[in-house]
Amino acid sequence: MVALLVAMVVVPLVALGALGARLVAGHRRAAKHQVTNLIEDRLREVDANIGRFMEDQENALLKLAEAVPLEVTDIRMQLRRERRDADVLVTELATGRLVYPPPGRPISEDEHDLLERTRTVWEGGALADAVRSGQRGGVDHGWVGFFHGGGLHLLLWWAHGERVVAIELQRIRLLSELVSYLPATATGSDDRTPYRTTLVDASGATVYQWGAYEPAPGEAPVATFSLSPPLSAWTLRHFSRVSDLPTSLSSTLEFNLIVMLVAVALALVALAVILFRIRTREMKIASERVTFVNQVSHELKTPLTNIRLYAELLTGHLGLDPDLDEEELAELDDPDVDVVASRYVGVITAESQRLSRLITNVLTFARGQEGRLEVRPSKRVVDDIVRATRATFGPTLEQAGVAVKLELAAPAVVHVDADALEQILANLLNNIEKYARSGGEARIATSQAGDTTTLRISDKGPGIPEAQRERIFEPFHRISDKLSDGVSGTGIGLDIARRLARLHGGDLRVVESAVGAAFELTIHTPREEVSP
Repeated sequence: MVALLVAMVVVPLVALGALGARLVAGHRRAAKHQVTNLIEDRLREVDANIGRFMEDQENALLKLAEAVPLEVTDIRMQLRRERRDADVLVTELATGRLVYPPPGRPISEDEHDLLERTRTVWEGGALADAVRSGQRGGVDHGWVGFFHGGGLHLLLWWAHGERVVAIELQRIRLLSELVSYLPATATGSDDRTPYRTTLVDASGATVYQWGAYEPAPGEAPVATFSLSPPLSAWTLRHFSRVSDLPTSLSSTLEFNLIVMLVAVALALVALAVILFRIRTREMKIASERVTFVNQVSHELKTPLTNIRLYAELLTGHLGLDPDLDEEELAELDDPDVDVVASRYVGVITAESQRLSRLITNVLTFARGQEGRLEVRPSKRVVDDIVRATRATFGPTLEQAGVAVKLELAAPAVVHVDADALEQILANLLNNIEKYARSGGEARIATSQAGDTTTLRISDKGPGIPEAQRERIFEPFHRISDKLSDGVSGTGIGLDIARRLARLHGGDLRVVESAVGAAFELTIHTPREEVSP
């Protein structure tokens, strides 16, 4: 009972706790996803600003490219006059051959450095490939990226006529001017900016960062975003205490869940306590009833024994055979015998025996409910017990019009509880007297095989419906409770009979029968060892 009440409290709490944990976990995932989307939106805004910066740089370099003359000497003079810090390459559109700086001619140190930095672009064919790809897409300009000195460098190319003009966007200028398009760097602890965003180049070096949050060493970014071309090798990394936001957002849900679990736990505990008290009270009442029945039954048994004793003494005093029926009494022609008194004494004896069996059943049932029911085998002959029980029920069965035939084949001396076997048979014969008197005949057959004795008790009454063949062994269960049935009883006889059979190492069950009802009783009866 206690285990059941504990389970009643624990199982719902565990189920609710698991459900609550799933809700909180789902809420955290949804909140984290929402926060990540917000961060990515911010990073997209930064990328858009960088895109506007690159667009401004592209327009400026295109204007410079359009002003580059066709002749090599004019190019050098033009660059010196208008923009000294511009590094320009000119190639043939058809062949990709380098035109400027002029190969095989004297060049300046800056021009020599430009050729060395960009050799993989103009000599390796990357510039020509970019131009051809752009023309297939219907554009006449674009960006070419190349790596030098551990960093990304960019060339803006412009296809004009038979030549391609490529101008390098110097890395120093790119980095210095890009800062103006990015948020200002914050330092110190500022709760209003609990984040840090870093712009990282292709080599993994930090180009620029802003935000006051200081990431721990090895801390993973909350979100990573690749920039749009031509800076697609660069990434934005966002570190933030915002990663803790799902926990703070779910704190209310967790608190409400805890409150709910506590409330449910208190309610279940209170319910369990109430049920425990009700159950305890019911068990106490049931125990008191069983005790009362035991006491009353014991109290009744003593005077009843005296009544039977003196009835039998009176029968002997009247000089009568206690086994004579009423017809035999009426045929007696003995002036010393009071036939009426003898008849009355016989009724008293029979009814006292019936009442004695009833009290025995009640006491046996009470012991079974208390777990005190047991059997005490002794050396007896099963067939002798069957004959004695048949003799006890002989008058009442004959009065009911039922003839009991014996087919006995268990003559060996075995260890058996005679009282238990007699009580089992008495309950079965009592049921035949009540329910099968219309059949007019009953049969008790015995057999022995090894240490098992089998008794088959059958009648020719109305039988037992198949659906009721197990339920009839339940305490207080009767097939019909209608007053018109004319049958009285307590409904505990078959329950007691089966309990005693199982305590005796056997069983009692209903078996198939062509007519009426048939019970098969098996009991464990070790044989008496015969000394040599």
